[in-house]
Amino acid sequence: MAVAYLQEEDDSKIAPTVENMEEAIALMGSLTLSRFSQFYSVERTLRYYRHDGVFDVLKFKGADLKNNTDVVTQSGSAMPKSKAARQQYTLELVGLGILQDKKKIEEMLEIGMGEKTSEEKAVAQAERENAFMRHGLPKELYKPGEHMDEQTEKVAVAVPVKRYHNHELHMQVHTDELLEPEYDELAVKQPEILRLFDEHIAQHQQFLEEAMQKQMEAAMAAKGAPGGMPAGQQPTNGATPPGPESAAGQPPEAQFRQITEVPTGGGSGELSAMTMRPGPT
Repeated sequence: MAVAYLQEEDDSKIAPTVENMEEAIALMGSLTLSRFSQFYSVERTLRYYRHDGVFDVLKFKGADLKNNTDVVTQSGSAMPKSKAARQQYTLELVGLGILQDKKKIEEMLEIGMGEKTSEEKAVAQAERENAFMRHGLPKELYKPGEHMDEQTEKVAVAVPVKRYHNHELHMQVHTDELLEPEYDELAVKQPEILRLFDEHIAQHQQFLEEAMQKQMEAAMAAKGAPGGMPAGQQPTNGATPPGPESAAGQPPEAQFRQITEVPTGGGSGELSAMTMRPGPT
């Protein structure tokens, strides 16, 4: 706790300088976007990198900004941060139960940043599919040595769904993409793009339903059909007397119990149980 107080005291000394830096960065970004809006009259293809180092491409022109050139920096984001203090803060949040997302914890602790997990690969694949259906250009096909305009002159096409895909995770990534504001306009201007997404998500849903149906059938086969015998159990009834193997180990009274047909006055057969006890030896 004492270290935290010392760190806070140091931050208070440089806070005005950091605040000026943040304002300058915001102003520079706003002026840059204003120039883009004014002079980017011809559509061009841009490439940008995400935090995981994977790049994406999109078509862009100044009119797309619609004069939205304001840039706001997060207050305190330029403040120097101690890695040890940040990790300790993360552990405290975990201990209090506030932070429970395993992936978020690993990112904040800066661990597990090497080999990608299966979920990360599935998310990256789903994002590539989003780009393919939205822009008609899968990111793997981008080659810096070729002319980018020629590569992006493609129409958006449907992406086939494979059985080995992580369908639940893919559906979540595709749905999150459709929640972006630009898709509200695409629903009017280019409804065929949303149709591609709808059909693609429906294919994922179909695979999920098939997998669930197979699981239900397997569970029913293990328990037996409704009203029937469980799997592996031999049917037994009163008309079939137990064999020698099944009779072994039973009490003497049960071994001499048998089903006999006793005629009644009505002339019809009636089943009744007679117990025979062993005679004297």
